[in-house]
Amino acid sequence: MDTLFIYNKSVNGQDFIGRDSEINQLFGSIKDKLEKKSTLNPVLYAPPKSGKNSLIEVVIDKLSKNNTLFTLTQINLFNVRTEKLLLKKICSNILDSHGVIKEQQQIVIAELAPLAEPFFIKSGNADIDHLPVDDKIIEQVFDLPDRIAQEYGTNPLIYIQEFQEILLFDDSYKILKILERVISKHTNVCYIISGSLVNAMKSIFEEQKFFYGSVKRIELNPLGLRESVQFLNKAFLKTGRVISPQLATKLYNYVDGDPWYLQQLGELSYSSTRGFLTEGVLKQAFDCLMELHSYRFRMITSRLTRYQISFIKAILDNNLQLCSSETMIKYGFNSSANVKRLRDAVKKKELLTQQQDEWIFLDPLFKKWLKEVYFN
Repeated sequence: MDTLFIYNKSVNGQDFIGRDSEINQLFGSIKDKLEKKSTLNPVLYAPPKSGKNSLIEVVIDKLSKNNTLFTLTQINLFNVRTEKLLLKKICSNILDSHGVIKEQQQIVIAELAPLAEPFFIKSGNADIDHLPVDDKIIEQVFDLPDRIAQEYGTNPLIYIQEFQEILLFDDSYKILKILERVISKHTNVCYIISGSLVNAMKSIFEEQKFFYGSVKRIELNPLGLRESVQFLNKAFLKTGRVISPQLATKLYNYVDGDPWYLQQLGELSYSSTRGFLTEGVLKQAFDCLMELHSYRFRMITSRLTRYQISFIKAILDNNLQLCSSETMIKYGFNSSANVKRLRDAVKKKELLTQQQDEWIFLDPLFKKWLKEVYFN
């Protein structure tokens, strides 16, 4: 029997839940850039397991079925820490996706990025070689997709995952400035830029304003309630089991519409049901879900200082004026400067983010665990 609930890989087809608005926005953004109707490249940043990759795969599949011409290159930066490894990964992935065999890749590099040819035949381990690379070499490598597009008449679609990892480079500012300059000139290439560390991505695109005028953010919202209830109902009915609309709604609310947790809680509830799902079984399934993730949550809190814990508690208690004398006395903050440092710390740890004046927990289940377990 096929798996009814998928949470260990990307999903598509009937397993993909809703998000019509995001699909249409991303589809239109990529199509317009590939067809030179727009200069903006889509950028997506949302917490891990929020469905970014699934959304992008669904849209890429839709583009293919729509007969949109493109050549897809995927570049994942999750394990890239040096300039040399970044450049080698870009080159090899782009040439591989364009069908250039290994034996011919050096020839193509010599033709399209001649400054980079000596760099690529040097011995050494690019994973640990942290020595800086000349700016002109970096620029030629970054320019490779556009050169290939002009040389071979292709429509490169470059999908960059975990983009925020560039911030861990020794000179991230240099890399971002060169890439910004190059991308702004690429009319023949569309870039999809995604990242899982929300505050790090905000730092790049909103605070430092890199790529201003070259990117357009596609926001991922929680799954829609109606689509989620329909999905749960169909999944249960496939083997003759039943989840009522009321309990499907309750299941959705338990995880605040988070797709990863929704699939997991759906699986736990389904596996404990023989006929009709009951409220008691659903509550047991949710408790099991909390327990499954409790070790990870305990590790997170064990690495927080007393002041950081107090700051999070103040947010949970819906305190809006964190620097007021009353709040600082109640939660043991020393000063407004101390509050600012705590704010920066929890954001750097990717626990919370700010949306205008509202604080948002990036992991909805962690928020519930804090309320029901840690602070209970």
